[in-house]
Amino acid sequence: MVRPRSLALVLAMTLAASAVSIASTTITPSAAADTPPGGHFTDDDGNPHEPAIEAIRAEGITTGCTPTRYCPHEPVTRGQMAAFLNRALHLPPATQPSGFTDTTGTFRDDIERLKAAAITTGCAPTRYCTNEPVTRGQMAAFLNRALHLPPATQPSGFTDTTGTFRDDIERLKAAAITTGTSPTTYSPHRPVTRAEMATFLTRALHLDTPTTPPAPGRTDPNDEPARAEGSVGVLAVANSAFNPYTSGGHWSAIRANYEALRVYVPYWHSRLDHFDSVFAYRVSYGMSVDPAVDSRPVDHPEWILRETNGDPTYIDFDCSNGCVRYAADIGNPAFLADTIAWVRDLRDRGYPGIMLDDVNFAWRISDRDGNPVHPIDPRTGGTLTLSAWQKYFAEFLEAIRAAVPDMEIMHNVIWYADAPTFENPYIDRQIAAADVLQLERGANDRGLVGGDGKFSIGNFFRFIDRAHRHGADVLLLDENAVDEAGQWYNLAATLLVNEGGDLVSTEDLDFIAPDRYWSGFDTDLGIALGPREEDDGLFRREFSGGLVLLNEPNGPTRTVMLPSAMHNADGVLVTSVTLGSRRAAVLTTP
Repeated sequence: MVRPRSLALVLAMTLAASAVSIASTTITPSAAADTPPGGHFTDDDGNPHEPAIEAIRAEGITTGCTPTRYCPHEPVTRGQMAAFLNRALHLPPATQPSGFTDTTGTFRDDIERLKAAAITTGCAPTRYCTNEPVTRGQMAAFLNRALHLPPATQPSGFTDTTGTFRDDIERLKAAAITTGTSPTTYSPHRPVTRAEMATFLTRALHLDTPTTPPAPGRTDPNDEPARAEGSVGVLAVANSAFNPYTSGGHWSAIRANYEALRVYVPYWHSRLDHFDSVFAYRVSYGMSVDPAVDSRPVDHPEWILRETNGDPTYIDFDCSNGCVRYAADIGNPAFLADTIAWVRDLRDRGYPGIMLDDVNFAWRISDRDGNPVHPIDPRTGGTLTLSAWQKYFAEFLEAIRAAVPDMEIMHNVIWYADAPTFENPYIDRQIAAADVLQLERGANDRGLVGGDGKFSIGNFFRFIDRAHRHGADVLLLDENAVDEAGQWYNLAATLLVNEGGDLVSTEDLDFIAPDRYWSGFDTDLGIALGPREEDDGLFRREFSGGLVLLNEPNGPTRTVMLPSAMHNADGVLVTSVTLGSRRAAVLTTP
């Protein structure tokens, strides 16, 4: 279909006339109008941003994360942002190097062009941070520099934009490119999702959108996350105990109840056609000591980290009768290549995600009996230090991220590895290389305490805040709850931190099996009216449809008077709740 005016020409005019409002240019209907029913991509049906996704696809701004998927809930990386803008603006080639030393991958040319056009200055003078997520504040700066938006003539009304990107955000609001996450908040530190980015670009470029059915309860896409903060996704661990449910007869319930499953290969190869929203499990740096299970230690003994005397080292896990896994040399290029080959094979089979276990940035290397040891560093010949181990591990994870940018990656992490400061740059890099962080004991971890010490639940929440800043969602996987009160506690903790993409789970089949699915997982309190608050160990967060209260571990029993009568978990209308230590209340507005 021929357009009266090309997108490239419109944007060239916009760039040349920095004092002219973006509202003065309009794109005429294009191939977006020919979108087939249901849209081009299979994973955005019903998403409020689907019309915008179809519009930028028709303009050639996106090709999706795979030929048939857009990955709407994933955060936009800085590399992807460069590609979006380069395709939209048709930027000229760079005439001199950017000076960035970390842009050797897929998006190198896009990034070089962005730097030459003065749309980016990088995350540091010599780094672009290609795989890091783009926050909503950074997105505002990218678009403002790209489109030369005019200054705002009146305040946006946002109360949370006092930082670096304030002027960029004000200009975005004035140009009607953003509506905020609420009438008074913009959430500049939250990563922008690929779905949201489609809507931002469609508004910025005035693209016409195809007519598609709106999502239930949503008629006008805005800046909210695809799932409001008052509800969470549910993941189930599809281990051997779960196998009876994946042998037939329960697929409808599985598809209805779970956002994702954690699965094991090759068992799941024959089940992908039934359910493909999965994370395939692998131990990141462990190799089984049983050659019948894992031939790598026999085929490649040089991949095993060794003590000074040549003895192999192990992962400090399940060592009562001798540890079950050797510790691999995570810095060995051949070991990395083997891991990437495994991941790419799964991607080619149709797996959308992987889960890497034992992403241990605290020391978990031992002798055969589980006693901590420091092996030899094969690169230096000296003792392997924790800092060197973390560096090798961060580079290993970043390489995997770069090799499969179209897959979702989950890391099982030790959240307190650098608590309470949370300032270790290698751990920041590890988080940025993941889409989801699994916290395998959840809020019911018996090691969590009250107060403000290293292992306090307050620090646990602050680690999750850190994960969100780097673009990762979290999975609170409960392993300890023995009753419904424990399930409510873990769910309440997730709601206190949720920014729209977090997940919850339990290993108790009495609550998560398809035929015993707990109704509490379907709680929906709507949008958050603000972040969580704390008052001397009592945490709370208000939502459009209710309230969450959580009492810290070891905290005194507290009685809380409610601002108005609310329904408790039993559906009873109450005006106050009493919470003992490690207890929570999830209350809904009548």
